[in-house]
Amino acid sequence: MKFIYIDESGKDESSAYAVLCGISFDHNRMKKTRKEWLDFIKWLNEKGIKGHELHTAKFFAGKGKWYKLKDSQRKDIIAKIIMWLDMRAHEFCVVSADKKLFNKIKNGNKFINKSIWNFLSTHLLFAFSKRYQNESGVKGDFVAIFDEGSVGSDFNTFILSDEANKLFRQYLGSKGDIKLADTPFF
Repeated sequence: MKFIYIDESGKDESSAYAVLCGISFDHNRMKKTRKEWLDFIKWLNEKGIKGHELHTAKFFAGKGKWYKLKDSQRKDIIAKIIMWLDMRAHEFCVVSADKKLFNKIKNGNKFINKSIWNFLSTHLLFAFSKRYQNESGVKGDFVAIFDEGSVGSDFNTFILSDEANKLFRQYLGSKGDIKLADTPFF
């Protein structure tokens, strides 16, 4: 079974794009992954960057604790993150949409088109489900864990509905159901 942690970017009014990124962790490797991530955070603290989270929007914009970061330090941090992801062999998926274009063409008759976050969340979960659909038993099942505020409880009802499975079969062009093991957590 997999756990997929999902975070959003672009919720503020000034952002032209809405983005969701999901990173997949196999439950058998969670303990080691957590330990190695904490080691990375300790490494950051040793470099003088205090904290327990990495907010990439602030990191790339050079805001907050990232303000005085030199280019060489930024490069070292990015290299370390990429190396960590590569060593852990985690899979990730990024989906995005232009907010103005979405609002221009959205059709409120379908649940996924009522908000850009419903739209992106559905596509992200479909992509992971498609990826894991051929894994036997519960090995391909996953639990989606959304960051606070991405989607609401009505998304839980939708994503496990017949309507969502019908859309998923259209997405795949074949038979098959979404591989979610449980409703998304927040």
